[in-house]
Amino acid sequence: MFIAGNILIQIYKTHHVTEDTIFGSVSVYLLIGLIWAEIYSALYTIDPSAFTSRAGEVIHLVPQDFIYYSFTTITTLGFGDIVPSIQTAQSFSIIESVTGIFYVAILISRLVGMYNKGFVERVSEKLES
Repeated sequence: MFIAGNILIQIYKTHHVTEDTIFGSVSVYLLIGLIWAEIYSALYTIDPSAFTSRAGEVIHLVPQDFIYYSFTTITTLGFGDIVPSIQTAQSFSIIESVTGIFYVAILISRLVGMYNKGFVERVSEKLES
């Protein structure tokens, strides 16, 4: 979480979009998904009935299942084969989903805005030359 926070701070401090800015923003998104996978794994360790199958049956999950669940949730894809069955798991899933939507919407709009600003500045400089 510390690493994701530091990268995000660097992204928001930058004034020009570079490859590093793009790679950093993608890295943070992936780290957020992995952090949520760990949260789900911890919740499952505490309460194995936190996640069930679509039919409502308690299922045995392994760490890779939580990575899968996390990324289908953060991207709002949600196949429905793993279902959060307790209120805490449902709340965490909602928070992750909203986080994923806002992260993409806010970050993409910021990066596009910064790119456009840089593009306009470069064109202005060339016209003045």
